[in-house]
Amino acid sequence: MSGAPVDPLDNPNPSLSYYQRDEPAPVLPLREEPDLLSWLQTTGRLLQEEKYQGQDLSTMEEEELSVLMGERENYSKDDEQDDNWED
Repeated sequence: MSGAPVDPLDNPNPSLSYYQRDEPAPVLPLREEPDLLSWLQTTGRLLQEEKYQGQDLSTMEEEELSVLMGERENYSKDDEQDDNWED
C-alpha cells in the first residue's frame, strides 16, 4: 500500500457516470421500445373490463364490512327498543 490518500472518485464504479457539478449531464437517447400501453395491446394482454351484471360492488363491500364488524343487517322495531335500554 502506498502512503498517498485514496480518492473514491479516482476509480468510480463503471456502471455509474460521474460529471462535475458545473458540467451539464448528457441527454440519454430514446430507446426504440414501444410504450407499455402499446405493448399490452400488441401482445393481447390488455383486457377489456367486463360489465358486472350482479349486485353493485360497493353494496357487496358494505355488507361484507358490516358482517366483519358484527353489525346486524336486519333490524326490527323490537331490536330498536332493546338498543335504547338506557332511556
